[in-house]
Amino acid sequence: MKLKNLLKGITLILFSNSFAFAKDKKVELKGNCKDIKTYLEEKKIDYEESISECEVNRKGKLISINFDNYNLNEDDIKKILSYETIESLSYTVYEGNIDFTPSYIKFPSEIFNLKNLKELYLKYVGFREYQRYSLSMNYFKQSETIKKLTLVGFEINLNSIDQISNLIGLEELILDDDTYKSSTIFDPLKFLPHLQALTIHGSSYLELEEFPVTIYNMTNLKKLSITRHRIQTLSNDLVKLKNLEYLDLSDNEIEFEIPESFNELKELKYIDLRRNKNFKGKTLTISNLEKCYYDNNYSLCRAKKMKCFEKNITFESCTDEDNKINPHNECGKGKGKCAEGLCCSKYGYCGSSENHCLISKGCQSGYGFCKSNTISTNGRCGRDYGICPNGKCCSKYGYCGNSEKYCSTDNGCQLDYGICSPSNIPISTNGKCGVSDGKCPFDKCCSKYGQCGTSDKHCLIDKGCQTKYGLCTTLTISKNGRCGPDYGRCSSNYCCSKYGWCGKSEEYCGIGCQSTFGKCN
Repeated sequence: MKLKNLLKGITLILFSNSFAFAKDKKVELKGNCKDIKTYLEEKKIDYEESISECEVNRKGKLISINFDNYNLNEDDIKKILSYETIESLSYTVYEGNIDFTPSYIKFPSEIFNLKNLKELYLKYVGFREYQRYSLSMNYFKQSETIKKLTLVGFEINLNSIDQISNLIGLEELILDDDTYKSSTIFDPLKFLPHLQALTIHGSSYLELEEFPVTIYNMTNLKKLSITRHRIQTLSNDLVKLKNLEYLDLSDNEIEFEIPESFNELKELKYIDLRRNKNFKGKTLTISNLEKCYYDNNYSLCRAKKMKCFEKNITFESCTDEDNKINPHNECGKGKGKCAEGLCCSKYGYCGSSENHCLISKGCQSGYGFCKSNTISTNGRCGRDYGICPNGKCCSKYGYCGNSEKYCSTDNGCQLDYGICSPSNIPISTNGKCGVSDGKCPFDKCCSKYGQCGTSDKHCLIDKGCQTKYGLCTTLTISKNGRCGPDYGRCSSNYCCSKYGWCGKSEEYCGIGCQSTFGKCN
């Protein structure tokens, strides 16, 4: 019993803010609250042990209640849930302990018979710390009345998210201290047209490792809090959330350069990026910001003085020189940026070699182009994911594929992370390319002088390759017979085997051949 009281005490401290109707035990109970107390006392059940909060309206009808299962059986719980006037319900299920196990350890379906229910708070406390509650199929019934749902201590999977999408009137969803199967399970939330506030807090078990992509398209959101996970990066697509007023991404493992476009989140009043790996670039300059939290060790410069800064923030001021293109091929803080298509090495020089461009070699993304040297394994592509495998194209949204929406340069294909093809331009038949001659055949590049070919002079972007009229790349031709992201591409008519060697036999050009780095059958 002592353990239960301790757990209940902690619960009340942590979650009392979710309900504004704290009960003063000295106040005389009225109406339905008094009826419930009489019912429990007749069964020799301590009311104060089971009901922590109870509120009635002026007519004595029950409108809000906070209770748990510890001393109650199924009939007792169904009795409480028989009051159809309930608008706010908080119910905690305790698994029990070695000394005592409650007789009823479930979340009753009768909850969804409450036609006036607006706020629902469900919490599970397992016998072991890592235990989480898995919802049965079809537990959540369709409801237009529930506006706020909080789930604490649950296993969140596609089944539970799919069920939550039945609450079509939902405006706020809070998932706290739960476990999560994957970042891809949240897609059904897009069917909640009124959802404006979303909280996804992790536990110490099964945290998210990627930012849920579907959230970038939930443009009605005003509040977003995703904390206590292992998320490593973000996408510039966050700027789509134009209505966002509150953003908390603290306590993750994010390393990300804040793009200038994030300043387009004009409604943002609160942002917390603390306790992550690193944020680079410039601090935000949104005029509405009232609170902005960064860690002082981040690689940020202060774009301008902001009232939202904490006193301990000592970022150096950004200089105009940092935004100018340096004519001497030098780059970095105080020197400026590289010309378009060139990379800024960790030593502050512009170029296109692997030492300049690879993130793993220290490429400075704030002052030029940078690229990954890894091949994507999850269908995503770009600076944070790597190169598309097997000759696929990288779309402007960072996904690998082979159709025109992925591969067309007019559609924003990212040629640094996969193959790209020009749009519907006639194919050249004379070895030349450009406005008058058309585009090169599929496997050739168009040089800055309008000639089709496959050499570095034809294909490298920093040599003037014309992306509109043929293939282009930032990968140089291998000089040592090796191929792949660390070595470059094979020369013309050679294939790159799955083991990273250039050759012409079926062993090189057949199964496993890497078409990003050479020819394949």
